[in-house]
Amino acid sequence: MVKRKSRSEDPSYQPPEQPLSEPVKLYTGIGTRGWACEWYLKELDVNDINILRLDRVSKEHRTESFRKINPFQRLPALVDGELQLAESGAILLYLAEKYDVAVGSTLVYIDKFFTKVNFSEYPAIQKYMARLKAHPAYQSAMA
Repeated sequence: MVKRKSRSEDPSYQPPEQPLSEPVKLYTGIGTRGWACEWYLKELDVNDINILRLDRVSKEHRTESFRKINPFQRLPALVDGELQLAESGAILLYLAEKYDVAVGSTLVYIDKFFTKVNFSEYPAIQKYMARLKAHPAYQSAMA
């Protein structure tokens, strides 16, 4: 496996310039996987994202204007400038890349499901996983 330098270890890394534009918009609703994206944004303490909760009962996600964002008219969806994403997994991966953080909620369960995965070459990931597992919410969920 090729070990990739993290951005903090790479002296040539320059974060992309962010043009002044509208904040990122996350479209979500009750009963969707948008809750995972909302939770992740709160964990990251991201404040430059507008969370727009659409009412699925009144079919706010079935409007023509939302069809332009997600042709399948499903939630969640994310708009960041020209980029439009649907599906919670894709949104979480995009947020992890944009804010340069690991998707912790996934990491802490890897060793439970994939017992042969070895993070010994990645001490920063091991430290991060240990910190997440020490969190009271993890402790109460796993009790």
